[in-house]
Amino acid sequence: MSERRLIWIDLVRGFCMLAILIHHTEMYYVGKAIIDYRLYVDNALCIFFFISGYLFYKESNFNIKYKLIAIFKSIIIPYFTFMSVIALPKAMVHGTFISLSDSLLNIILGKESWFITALATAEILFSILISWSKRYKPILPIGVFVSLITIILLTGNEKLLSNNYWNIMDGLLAISFLYIGFLYHQNEDSINSIPQWSYFILFILFLISKCIIIEYETYCFLGPVNIDNYPVFLVDNLLAIILIVRLSKLLPDIKPISWMGSHVIVYYFLCGGIPLILSSIANKIGFTYQGIYLQVIFIICLVYIIITIITWFIYRYLPWATGRYNN
Repeated sequence: MSERRLIWIDLVRGFCMLAILIHHTEMYYVGKAIIDYRLYVDNALCIFFFISGYLFYKESNFNIKYKLIAIFKSIIIPYFTFMSVIALPKAMVHGTFISLSDSLLNIILGKESWFITALATAEILFSILISWSKRYKPILPIGVFVSLITIILLTGNEKLLSNNYWNIMDGLLAISFLYIGFLYHQNEDSINSIPQWSYFILFILFLISKCIIIEYETYCFLGPVNIDNYPVFLVDNLLAIILIVRLSKLLPDIKPISWMGSHVIVYYFLCGGIPLILSSIANKIGFTYQGIYLQVIFIICLVYIIITIITWFIYRYLPWATGRYNN
């Protein structure tokens, strides 16, 4: 992968992580989402899955052994490491703490950090599909289609939601976006040749999809899946993917964003706790939200700075916690 491509990937991840930080900060500082979740958060989460799928594609032969090892190092090790530290105080703050054994069991069953466990589940299943498709190519698209149909049919099943170990339901949905990323990478040269003016049309269609979602109060929530119109959801996120990728390829390297994107997994683990702590402090000292969004922006900036410092420290002195063993 070229240096330029790495930059746009980091920019995409950075923009998506910023979206998550904004949402969490609003929720903790203001007590509600000022900007509707459906306008950008579900897009950011699906784009994360898309990027993971993009990185799956290799022109040389796919090696499932190496890929599973990479998933274990880059996703599963960080999950157990960070959740071992975060899960207990998180449960106590949210009033869901029952016992240490219960917290430990939730970690083992993948019930903590839904996005990370869904990503791990999706990548493992997608790796298996790619490996099987070596012998029979249609297995990959068929497997993706079956995964999508399965989650559509199971959405809203309360029994499954209560036993959603390792967030298998969101993982099944994520497989579709992994496949979109995989196909995008496979056909990237052709996609890059699309005329510039066509992106304006796609942007208009994206705005229309958002109007439909808001006007008809369409559910487009993840973690766990709560979607009541899959065609609109899929089209909306496909348009978001195309537009943010194109924009990121045109932009120069924005260091604060690309650095966040290249260290995104630690940012994700901290994107709930740090906004919660800072928001609690701000409200206790009297810096409560007065309807001025600049206050939210100020807290977001503090959140970004503190998480960035902690992330730098972790990558510098505790790289094993991130699945890395060198700087």
